[in-house]
Amino acid sequence: METPQLFEFIGNHLLLTTALVLVTALLVGNEIMLKLRGFQAVIPAKAVLLVNQQDAQVVDVRDATAFNKGHIAAAYNAPLDQLVKGNHKLKAEKSKPVIVACENGQSANRAAVLLKAAGFNQLYTLKGGLTAWRDDKLPLTRK
Repeated sequence: METPQLFEFIGNHLLLTTALVLVTALLVGNEIMLKLRGFQAVIPAKAVLLVNQQDAQVVDVRDATAFNKGHIAAAYNAPLDQLVKGNHKLKAEKSKPVIVACENGQSANRAAVLLKAAGFNQLYTLKGGLTAWRDDKLPLTRK
């Protein structure tokens, strides 16, 4: 497409062009924000690899009742409300990878922000939470 034709198209389809620019800006902005927040979301299969290959610690931020109904093996329970209050002693090493898990992936983001502020530098959230974990037919334990 030649430059004069491009300008003619833009002039004839101003609303469409504006929508394209806006959506592109939002996508780029979202990607930048994801990079700046200091942690990334991983799918359950990637979480399994992190645990098996890098000895990542899983931190489950659901309440104790939900945790006791079933959790990822060797996960540590640190309920979000206790993390927010700052009165929970997380046993994970700050230099090791930490995967934050919740029921559907929403609370894990908030917990990861708190853990980042507390000095943890290799943070991941479980994308889709334990719902995605169950959907992938991965095991849970009650021990």
